[in-house]
Amino acid sequence: MTFVRGASPVEALRRLGAEPVSEKLTAGEAASHPTADEGAWIARAAELDPGWSVVVELLSWQGARPELLEPLAADTEVVSVFSSGSGADVFHYAAGGQVVTWFEPTMPESCGGTEPDRFAEAMQRVGLGADEEFTSGPGGALELIRQEFGVELDRHLVLDAPLVAGLVRD
Repeated sequence: MTFVRGASPVEALRRLGAEPVSEKLTAGEAASHPTADEGAWIARAAELDPGWSVVVELLSWQGARPELLEPLAADTEVVSVFSSGSGADVFHYAAGGQVVTWFEPTMPESCGGTEPDRFAEAMQRVGLGADEEFTSGPGGALELIRQEFGVELDRHLVLDAPLVAGLVRD
């Protein structure tokens, strides 16, 4: 999931390299879209309060690629949470055209960016500190986003709601 401040859902999709498709799709429809067989996949986007859009990628990791995050964040803020399902999770925060902070929620000592400790206190508050027992998944990172940026994600929105969709090609 990639959160973009001040961009519409369509603009957020375009900035991540997706070509808008005509219909709105649910997560299930996106996962079974016929383009998956052609080396492409569907990303979906929605507008959130206050002034953020979220791009949800089920089969890709565009929002976790620094080479896309940096230009995406040239004139705004971008927060990305990537979860592979196999335990490889990464949080990115980019602003002003650079990755400010990145870390692996299950291994917070694995971090970087221009300010790698930017969210150190927030990480402790949400259970991502060095003395915590770690579990895989984006839960702690999503709680950090809620606390630090005021952005809350609705599970129904991500999984069930038909959202604006875009085609991402290899």
